[in-house]
Amino acid sequence: MIAIIGMCCLVGALGVGPASASSLSTVHSTSFAGYQASLVTPVTTISGTLTVPALTCPATGQVNLSAQVSAFSPSGQDAGFDWYAYCSNGVAYYNGASVYTNNGGSTLVGANVGIAPGQTIKAAINQNTVTGKTTVTIKNLTTLANASGSTPNLLSFVGVSAGLFDQNTSGVGMTIPSFSKVTFGKLLFNGAPFSTLSSTRSDLYNGSTLQVATTPISSTGTFSTVFKHV
Repeated sequence: MIAIIGMCCLVGALGVGPASASSLSTVHSTSFAGYQASLVTPVTTISGTLTVPALTCPATGQVNLSAQVSAFSPSGQDAGFDWYAYCSNGVAYYNGASVYTNNGGSTLVGANVGIAPGQTIKAAINQNTVTGKTTVTIKNLTTLANASGSTPNLLSFVGVSAGLFDQNTSGVGMTIPSFSKVTFGKLLFNGAPFSTLSSTRSDLYNGSTLQVATTPISSTGTFSTVFKHV
């Protein structure tokens, strides 16, 4: 698992809960831009795509960014896929993309592929309740590099989330690097589009400055996060 934010703590960290699609409002967050939802039925399958943006880095210092799609629980269980990138003294580094399942901070299974700006990652997690086996797959649709894994473990989740994270743990509200649009494509939970869940949308703010805006989610479960800094 590449990401450093614990998905089990997301609901509490954001301080938001589900809202009906007809009354969806946008929450101001200091660390997250995207969607989250509570679960009505247990999630056994997760799938979708992520695009990798080009980062424009400040000349000095280090800032970090990640995109994640995840199902999680307060007990520390989570499963999902992500990519992680950071800027260091004007240079952008792309650490890779991963798909994983975790239990209490311990990785049960994971798989990784390399990434670069402009590429698209596709990933899937399948918990087979008949065999008691979980399989994970990830593929870079641009380079065709792929990886997979399995574990004889099943997990239980209470919520799902997809979005862009400000990973600057040295100080909440740090300015994130400029980046090209990140698209979260055809996100499916149990085969149903994310848009069918009762969700909350968040935009990322630094004080009163909008840093990242979240677009409306389509009927196919697709949305984007867009750098603003206004």
